[in-house]
Amino acid sequence: SRFVLSFPEPQHKPQLMPVDTAILARLYEVAKRVISAYGDFDVYEPAHALYNFIWHDFADHYIELVKSRAYNREGVYTEEEQKAAIWTLYTVWRYSLKLLAPIMPFVTDKIWREAYGRSIHDETIEDPPEEWRGGDAALFDLVKKINSAVWRYKNRNGMSLADPLNAVLYVPEAAIAAAKDLKYMHKVTDVRPGRGTQQIDEEGIVWLG
Repeated sequence: SRFVLSFPEPQHKPQLMPVDTAILARLYEVAKRVISAYGDFDVYEPAHALYNFIWHDFADHYIELVKSRAYNREGVYTEEEQKAAIWTLYTVWRYSLKLLAPIMPFVTDKIWREAYGRSIHDETIEDPPEEWRGGDAALFDLVKKINSAVWRYKNRNGMSLADPLNAVLYVPEAAIAAAKDLKYMHKVTDVRPGRGTQQIDEEGIVWLG
């Protein structure tokens, strides 16, 4: 919440990048499961689904992936690309808080009051917009595998995750839609489709060259 709220909230929806629509597609899937479970007075499913999504998808991967774009300190992204990251951060964060509110009523209310000056319990949990289904959730799964592969490589080689890599990152063709964010997240010289000379992932997902 502190990270998201450090940026001014965009007033209009910008043109989103593929990885932005991918996280929204994943959120759509989670939201449908959570809302259905609440309808059956089941809190077990929402607790686990939201924990996994917020920590392991949103925080671990999406936030880390778009930090460079949201800050845009080096000016490598357009204003529209930067706003797309910030708009998506706010959208996922805000909707996730609403989904969490029934099972984490106090902390979500405190955060919402600090952000918007009113109680989250006066809000409704709307069905997720159908347009979120248009994103490629599979792209997000692939990005997660790539991130994990690069992080393992850096750990094995005694590197900080923030250290630059003087290498080209070769990824499957389907991941090229996220190439720009991957490049600046992992601080590699370039991201290209294909195979490099050094395999760095046991599943054959990513190669450095």
